[in-house]
Amino acid sequence: MSIVLVIIGLIIGGIITGKSLIANSELKTVISDVSSFKTKSLSFLDKYDYLPGDIPNAWVVFGSVLNIADREPHLCISSAHCNGDGDSLVTYYGGTHSSLPETQKYWDHLHAADMWNGGEMNNLGKSSYSGSCHRPIYGRFLGRTGHMLSLGRGTYCTSAVLTNQQAYTIDKKMDDGHGARGNVRARTTGAIDCVTTGNYGSPTNNTYILENGGVACSMRFFWLD
Repeated sequence: MSIVLVIIGLIIGGIITGKSLIANSELKTVISDVSSFKTKSLSFLDKYDYLPGDIPNAWVVFGSVLNIADREPHLCISSAHCNGDGDSLVTYYGGTHSSLPETQKYWDHLHAADMWNGGEMNNLGKSSYSGSCHRPIYGRFLGRTGHMLSLGRGTYCTSAVLTNQQAYTIDKKMDDGHGARGNVRARTTGAIDCVTTGNYGSPTNNTYILENGGVACSMRFFWLD
């Protein structure tokens, strides 16, 4: 009987260890995704003098590529749908077609420049973290204004996708481990709190509540002011 219990214990231990390794691997891919996004976005800026999504002559530059029917699903089907407004900001309302914001055109432009092959998820960037997506945008979050990449679920990639511990681990590895300082910041978007001051609290007092074990956090990664 004791041998059976030992075997069962080893099996359970192996399952738990395996799940932990998979979870840690997924968190590493988040860090890799953000780093790759920043590198490719800055490469695009260096080559075309505009950020993806914002380039005002995108249809002239990429139209022949984007008009290929068997290419990955895209939004840029005409100059009005494809061009940004060239104001150096990737915004939700920017561009020549108000129903197709620059934040969605972003991925089309990177695709067309052969700088992104991550696919699309409802015109949002697929994340390597299971069930999540990325969305680039310029705006203000927790006392800082700049270009951000969000990580979350839902229409705008802002719904909770990480536990508090997972968000803290990513923040600690990439930045300072503080939910509202530096380049990596977190937002409470679940039924429980991710950080001490909820959604948009004081940047000086926004620490991760590690004792909360449920999925509560989405994240923002600042990469360009």
